[in-house]
Amino acid sequence: NVKEIETEGKTFLPVYYGVTTTADIEGDSIVEISYDITGYEKHKNNLRLYHITDGKYTDITQNISYEEKDGRSIMNFEGKVDGFSYFAVGFTQEEKSKRLLEVTAVGSGEIRLNDEVMNLPQNYKDSFEYGTKIKLTAIPDTSSEFAYWEEVNTGRLISTNPVYKTIITAGENIKAVFYKKVTEETNEFTVVFKDRGGRILKSTNVSKNQSAIPPKEPAMTGYQFVGWDTDFSNVTSNMIISPVFKRLSDKYVITVEGGTLSTGETTGEYKFDMPVKVVANEEDTGMKFSHWTMDGRKVSIDVEFSFFMPKKDIVLTAVFVEETETVDTAPFITLSEDVIVNSDDKSMIFVANRSIGEDYTLIESGVILLKAGADYADEITLETENILRGRIHNDSTDQFYVRKINVAAEDIWYARAYLIYKDQEGNVFTVYSQNTAKGIMK
Repeated sequence: NVKEIETEGKTFLPVYYGVTTTADIEGDSIVEISYDITGYEKHKNNLRLYHITDGKYTDITQNISYEEKDGRSIMNFEGKVDGFSYFAVGFTQEEKSKRLLEVTAVGSGEIRLNDEVMNLPQNYKDSFEYGTKIKLTAIPDTSSEFAYWEEVNTGRLISTNPVYKTIITAGENIKAVFYKKVTEETNEFTVVFKDRGGRILKSTNVSKNQSAIPPKEPAMTGYQFVGWDTDFSNVTSNMIISPVFKRLSDKYVITVEGGTLSTGETTGEYKFDMPVKVVANEEDTGMKFSHWTMDGRKVSIDVEFSFFMPKKDIVLTAVFVEETETVDTAPFITLSEDVIVNSDDKSMIFVANRSIGEDYTLIESGVILLKAGADYADEITLETENILRGRIHNDSTDQFYVRKINVAAEDIWYARAYLIYKDQEGNVFTVYSQNTAKGIMK
């Protein structure tokens, strides 16, 4: 009957263990305690073991393991102590820190924030609570037209819709670009070439009826460049031009265990990045579906799982458990160990897969990148110094790629996927892939 209590940012679950002893402890001892956390599985990636004595608590966690036993969720803790009294499990609530939003406009136009009636100043800066939803509206003046929104820090064209929505997470620096409205007297136009990810490769002014000069042909792993999506040999308007690629002919084998492909088969061949769908078999009596694994890594809790074919042969396995067991539905993210290294265009691709249940809200996800030496072994988190934060927009597919470009020969890059989400009570959590991937540019 112990209720949850919160003390200085810590929330303790109503599961406690008390020890009464007259023995004296000399030095440190290891205590092993198992807790039934059924009903609190959503917190399991953030739980720690605390030693409570004299009204104070100390994190004593050394090792943690998780198991499902007789339909219950059990966390097994090992902790180092110098005395016995009371022990509890708990987690740290994430602080809602402030993040900076910067908004600028290029050309003749104004920007409004959310549903405000006043326009923002020309160079707007303000801090917002982490996770705040933001809506920006671009309003051209009578002589202009809205062109696009640009993410200044990455040089990416992120939207051509005058209304842009985002969530404040890592800080935002956004630019609205306006062009002069085209008339019969217009003699010069702006032509923008971008890659498939939105990165602006070239922005140039071109005289009327003249040809634009394209940038160097972009490269993309698993694809061949075949041209541009718009003819620019006789420019008569402002243009945003994207590359066109075709998949290479190489095929990779997928084997399905405990289920089938959407074709009904258990094996198939697909080109890289082709959409694939698998469906779990009907459960045997007394069993129920738990999750899918890809080459042993948990990737989805959905009976029907859709993804894009990796650049290798894979095995998808549907995992079933006894009907009495509790299935863990908390959000998670995985990262493939297989880094796609392309020495031709000096890039590395890291592949992640996130899972967000219907009871949770996605705030942010992506891949953290860190350039380091061959013997780097420290844990990589969002607080690690000198990281690059490869954030993916929330409307992306659950399987996504983060591409590091301009990688020099012999460079070593480490990557770890991250996921930030909110539960129905408004608690915010950050979880990471269990592994860290490593890519070396040969």
